[in-house]
Amino acid sequence: MAWIYVVGREQHKKLAALEMELAASQQEDFASKNLLENKGTPPKKRLLAVVGIITKFGHKNNRDAICKGMDANW
Repeated sequence: MAWIYVVGREQHKKLAALEMELAASQQEDFASKNLLENKGTPPKKRLLAVVGIITKFGHKNNRDAICKGMDANW
């Protein structure tokens, strides 16, 4: 935890309250808190998908061209 120099009693009280809140939130299960905020319904999960087409035509053509060039030199 980082040390913070606090001037004045009000700032010290606010810092102490925030530190207590942080410690409590770290101990509390995040999922249960999220369920309470959403009135008992589980949060909606978003689907993340990446769709792509992988072709090896370019690599195959390069390989074939190199092989043909090497065969011609032998």
